Amino acid sequence: MTSLLPQAKKSNSRNSINEDGHTQSHDVSIIEDDLSDLDSEITNVEEDEDNRLNTDEL
Repeated sequence: MTSLLPQAKKSNSRNSINEDGHTQSHDVSIIEDDLSDLDSEITNVEEDEDNRLNTDEL
């Protein structure tokens, strides 16, 4: 007798669909973009700090 429930399919975890209906690869892309934005912000803060230190030395 065959089961009436759909059988779970093995899928690539990067492409599986989460509860929100997005693929994990889409979520990873969003996270990578967020990390890139944070890295840029950190760089800007470090440059501002360096500029302030250079100004204080003058």
